[in-house]
Amino acid sequence: MSRRPARYALLLLAAALPVWCGAALAAPTLQPPDQPIHMNLTRKPVFFSHQSHFDALGGKVGQEALCAQCHHPVQGETAYLSCAHAGCHDNLDARDKGVHSYFVATHRPEKKPINSCRSCHRERAGADRAAQKRLVGCKSSACHPTE
Repeated sequence: MSRRPARYALLLLAAALPVWCGAALAAPTLQPPDQPIHMNLTRKPVFFSHQSHFDALGGKVGQEALCAQCHHPVQGETAYLSCAHAGCHDNLDARDKGVHSYFVATHRPEKKPINSCRSCHRERAGADRAAQKRLVGCKSSACHPTE
């Protein structure tokens, strides 16, 4: 009996195994949460819709690059955690200007090292005064609507 068919079968199995395992171990497709989240850790709470931001950025399901615009890597790993997750931006003192400040993470006017809500909104509003009021304003804005 020839061993050649058995060798070919083993080679075929060895070649197909990474494909099968890769499909089984592939990361799940990312989708933004369906419901807005209530960001109520500041004096002026925000109802944040991942879906509307995802759509505004031209998102398609599974585009991790869009999530990474706000959810930055932590210790070299991309973990899509909330801003105020323990050890991240969990300092709720609005006067604190450090890297762990929740206020700075959401209101920093410039993009460094990563987007803040305000830096991205300023960029999108550009020179349009109405858009600036709607996207960047503290009162009666899309983020902080008048109750």
